[in-house]
Amino acid sequence: MHERPLNYIAALLFAALLWVVLAVLLANPFVDSVSLQEMDSETFSAHYQMLLGSANLLSFLFVALWFYQSGKASTLGDLPAARRHWFVLFAVEIVLAALLTLGMVFWHTGEGLTSINYLLFILLVSLCSYIYFWICTFLWSPTGVLYVIPFKK
Repeated sequence: MHERPLNYIAALLFAALLWVVLAVLLANPFVDSVSLQEMDSETFSAHYQMLLGSANLLSFLFVALWFYQSGKASTLGDLPAARRHWFVLFAVEIVLAALLTLGMVFWHTGEGLTSINYLLFILLVSLCSYIYFWICTFLWSPTGVLYVIPFKK
């Protein structure tokens, strides 16, 4: 599973599974737990699914970029540069997750969401973005850069 195209397929299937579980199956219980004041639950659910879908899609693109870059011969010859590249991608994932979460928070400021709802947004966006990125690169990175990923020994 560390070679092309299997790692891309595995990451894409994992992204789809993650989105279905978090954005589709958990949408109704999450939306039902929120007391909305200005918006109907269908619209809020659509925003919630778009948020997680955006995080998931961006993260898959970053995973695909990592798989592509780490499979190059020039990357395999310079593992410290590959490690820096991975950390830059991971940091950008964290920033994107924070921006997506802030966008969702500001988009729904008049809805009366509780701090638990905001924490759940942060957790779900984190799962669909940088945690997804770390899991995919941990499990399916090309063989030459397997040990560049943190906690892989």
